[in-house]
Amino acid sequence: MLTLNLILCACFMILMIVNIYGIHRNKKREQENTIIGASLEHIVCDTQDQLLKNQKLIEKAKSDVSRAQALLRDLPFDSAPQESFDPTREIDSPAMLSTLLTVLVKKYGAARLGMADFSSLDDEYISVYIDTKTQEIILAISSDVGSEPPLGVFGSGNSDDTFH
Repeated sequence: MLTLNLILCACFMILMIVNIYGIHRNKKREQENTIIGASLEHIVCDTQDQLLKNQKLIEKAKSDVSRAQALLRDLPFDSAPQESFDPTREIDSPAMLSTLLTVLVKKYGAARLGMADFSSLDDEYISVYIDTKTQEIILAISSDVGSEPPLGVFGSGNSDDTFH
C-alpha cells in the first residue's frame, strides 16, 4: 500500500505542477489580453476622433459644393438652354469684349489699326444690339439697324426681338 500511496503522491505532484504551469500561462494571457484591450480602446478612440473630423470635412465639402453650384447657376454663359439667355448680364465685362474681338478677328482675319484710325472717329460710336431670337450680337455704326444689316452677315433687319 505504501507503493500505491507513493504512486498517487507522485501523480498529485505532477498534476499540481501542470496546474501551476496552467495558472502561470493563464496569468500571462490575461496580461496580454489587458495590453491588447488597452491598445484596441486607444485605436477605437482615435478612429472616433477621425470620424468626427471627417464628418466636419464632409459637411464643409457639401457646403462648398452647394455654394459652387449656386455660383455656376448664376454664370451668364453656362450650359442652360438658350431660351434663358440674358444678354444684359455680362455684356459690359472685359471678358465679353475680349471674346467679341477674338470672334471678329477669327471671322474676318487680322486688322491693322493705327493712330489715324482712332483719330478719324469724330463722334461716331458702335451700337450693340442683341437679337434674342437668334442669339446674335449685332454691331452697327448707325442707330438705324433696320435699314441694312451691317457687313451683310446679320439677320433680316426689323426685328422686335432685338435688345438695344
